[in-house]
Amino acid sequence: MSPLLPSASSERGFTLLEVLIALAILGTAVVLSIQGVGQGLRLLKAAGDQQQATIVADQKARELLVPVEATDSGTAGRFSWQRTSRVLETPELTPPDAAPEWRMFSISVVVTWDEPQRRLEVSTLRTVPATSDPTQAPEPVIVAPGKSITPGKSPSMGKPAAPQTPRGPS
Repeated sequence: MSPLLPSASSERGFTLLEVLIALAILGTAVVLSIQGVGQGLRLLKAAGDQQQATIVADQKARELLVPVEATDSGTAGRFSWQRTSRVLETPELTPPDAAPEWRMFSISVVVTWDEPQRRLEVSTLRTVPATSDPTQAPEPVIVAPGKSITPGKSPSMGKPAAPQTPRGPS
C-alpha cells in the first residue's frame, strides 16, 4: 500500500445517530433563543405600559392645583384613572390654642389598563394654607415687564423702576 492513500479504517464520517443528536441540540437552541426574544418583547411592552401609566398618574396628581375632598375619574387613551383627595388630620401642624394655618391633603391616583389585570397607584401629599378657598382656583398673577409684585399686594401700576447699574470697587 502506498503511504499517500489513506487506509479504510482512518476514513470516518458522522454516523446517523451523531447527526440526529447535533440537529436536536441545534433545534433546541434555536427554539430557546426565539422564546427568549419573544419574552424580551413582552417585557418591553409591559415596561412601556407601566411608564405610560406612571405619566398619566403623575399628570392627574399635578392637575389638582387647589385640592378639595373629592373623587373623580376618567380615561386617557386606553388607561382608566381614578383620583381621590382627602384632608388629613395633622394636629402637629396646628399650634396649641390657635386656628390651623395649614391643611394637608392626601392625593391618590389609581391607573388601570388591560382590564383589571394591570394597576398602578401613585400617592402624594400636598399642603395648602388653611385660609385658601377650596372652591375657587387661584387667580394667575400676570406681571408686565418692568412691573413689580409685593407679597400680599397687587402688582404695582406705577412707573418701572430705573435699572440699577453694578458698582465697581471704590
